[in-house]
Amino acid sequence: MKISINPAHNPKNKTMKDFYEKFHGNGIINPMAEFMQQERCDCLRFLLRDMSGHVSIIGCGSQEEMSIINEKCDGFGIDISEVAIKKSRKKYPKSRYCISDATELPLRENSFDCVICSEVIEHVEDSEKLLSEVRRILRNGGIFIVTTPNWISWYGLLRKIAEKVLRKPFTAGNQPIDNWATPYSLKRKLMKYGFDIELFMGIWYYPPTGKGRKQFPSFIIYPLFKSLYRLENLCRRKLPWFGHIILFKAELKK
Repeated sequence: MKISINPAHNPKNKTMKDFYEKFHGNGIINPMAEFMQQERCDCLRFLLRDMSGHVSIIGCGSQEEMSIINEKCDGFGIDISEVAIKKSRKKYPKSRYCISDATELPLRENSFDCVICSEVIEHVEDSEKLLSEVRRILRNGGIFIVTTPNWISWYGLLRKIAEKVLRKPFTAGNQPIDNWATPYSLKRKLMKYGFDIELFMGIWYYPPTGKGRKQFPSFIIYPLFKSLYRLENLCRRKLPWFGHIILFKAELKK
């Protein structure tokens, strides 16, 4: 299947684009954030282990996102940041890439067998438009995997307290848009756009250890969290709705 791309397409939201150019230029700034992202990518990689065909990652970023795609798949990375695309292309040159806003994808309808949107939907101004675009480019029966931070978690509780005390937004990485969800609100949105839920799970049950560069010492926290890893796995099975990250795997029914 040929995937058509408009090479002249550029994101219209310059403010967002400028922010993420700088964001991806800096990279991950603390070991615990890297540990959490590794856990998330490991879960996605496991879910894609038997996948084949055309796979698109919306918001492929500049780290290890493209590594989740197995060798049987044709990978396609999309990001609003040119810096992120350049870094991902250097690490994973076998995949194809384009710079694009997630709500205006320059791709032909019914082009993909699987679409992944991990830790991206909360940073988009119009999440419903993003879901509409995913529905458009995904073939009937295709798989959509989405993750986002969860309000019903330790992180959500502490963020609410911080915003109430400080009387201003308290976003991850000081990102301009950071609209978290609950398992119930995200499930409703997915069903609205014709997605049948196949799997729901939570990831990362450890408590927050700081924000940005202001963290508890990683040489203390990292081995402590590793020693509690069995508890993390138990919570994923028993308390999926309380994970800091919530994950849905769904099949599209057009």
